[in-house]
Amino acid sequence: MKLVSKFVLILSAIVLTACAASNAPKPTSSADASMQTKESATAPQVEDYRINVGDKIELTVFDDERLNNTYLVSTNGTVSLPLIGSVVAGNNTIEEFITAVEEKLKNELINKPRVSAQIVGFRPFYVLGEVERPGSYDYNFDMTIYGAIAASGGFSFRAKQDVVYIRRAGSDLEEVLEITPSLKILPGDTIRIGARNF
Repeated sequence: MKLVSKFVLILSAIVLTACAASNAPKPTSSADASMQTKESATAPQVEDYRINVGDKIELTVFDDERLNNTYLVSTNGTVSLPLIGSVVAGNNTIEEFITAVEEKLKNELINKPRVSAQIVGFRPFYVLGEVERPGSYDYNFDMTIYGAIAASGGFSFRAKQDVVYIRRAGSDLEEVLEITPSLKILPGDTIRIGARNF
């Protein structure tokens, strides 16, 4: 009887040890951590998009229809508005641009302005390398790498289809990124598809 009890105790200890091991957090290698950091660092957030040269902004001022129009962001990053002059748009979010317009209106024209704005046209992106039709293409909101490749006619037969080289607008760095359905493209990106080694 004592032998049976001792056997049950040993078996219970083995089971508990196995459960603890299975529930323990798995160690993350430095390579895994580096990959996770790289992915999060390179994943653009389209909702935080910053206005840039060549974008088109539709502006509505509810208190003065003379300002209601679609405006092109000029090469110096400003938008030229009638009655109040230039307003800085470049490197601002659309909310920051609205605030800048409201401040300008309060100082020069309207006491309590009500302003709405949205980006209705983005500067193009560029596709180079092993695609059927390299060139510049109109950007569509929330575009992914697959949409960009489709717009340029798809991969050529020489294309390396697992990675893509992307240089973000305003950057000199060309990033090497895995091609996945969730990889976002931003206005002004330069996308390069490399060739396979046969």
